Amino acid sequence: IAFVQLHLLGEVLQLVARSGEIDNFIISVPFDWLFKREPGGAYLKTIASYLAGDGQKHVLGKPMMVVSRQYESSEEIRKWIPVFKNILMSAGIPVYEGLPRAVRALAKTAKYYEYQLDK
Repeated sequence: IAFVQLHLLGEVLQLVARSGEIDNFIISVPFDWLFKREPGGAYLKTIASYLAGDGQKHVLGKPMMVVSRQYESSEEIRKWIPVFKNILMSAGIPVYEGLPRAVRALAKTAKYYEYQLDK
């Protein structure tokens, strides 16, 4: 529902950011489902633009990374990945294909941070 009603996504991001329970956001975006929201998949650009703009404001300065998920092997959907990534990466938001890659990157960042503290 939050990806369909972006104002709700903003409210959820802000609520979670204020809770003090998290240090980082990992937003998982279901490409297959969102591709079908608008003809030709243009809604994926809408989601990326939202996360790069208003979405970043709602996380209240906490780091955000985005995961793209695609289960259908559709070239039509895959052609949106570079567009999606470019919008987010231009806003300083890293994008990973699949949750395991994002979690690994986050774990390595945390490990490096601990290493720097121990120096």
